Amino acid sequence: AVEQLTRSLALELSQRRIRVNCLAPDAIPTPGDAGLGATVPHDGGEDYEAYAAKVPLGFGTTDDCAAAIVFLASDMSRFITGTTLHVDGGSPAASGWTRRANGTFML
Repeated sequence: AVEQLTRSLALELSQRRIRVNCLAPDAIPTPGDAGLGATVPHDGGEDYEAYAAKVPLGFGTTDDCAAAIVFLASDMSRFITGTTLHVDGGSPAASGWTRRANGTFML
């Protein structure tokens, strides 16, 4: 819903040169989601370390989101509108793959 609202507003506000984009963070631990990794089912439960093995770049920080927001607010993104910027450490790219201890990925 948020992505579609972003697209609609981008179209409606484009004549005024107002850009509208959204940010989609993932794998960014915050105090409000402590224990979230344990809710993801995988062989009886999993913790943050096991979840982090599924994210190619591991966990991010709120600073990673802030940097993306600064980029979108800057003139460097002046030709970007109606899009979603995924700040996710590559979690959709992994799509079920897990990093082994040697750094390779397995399905």
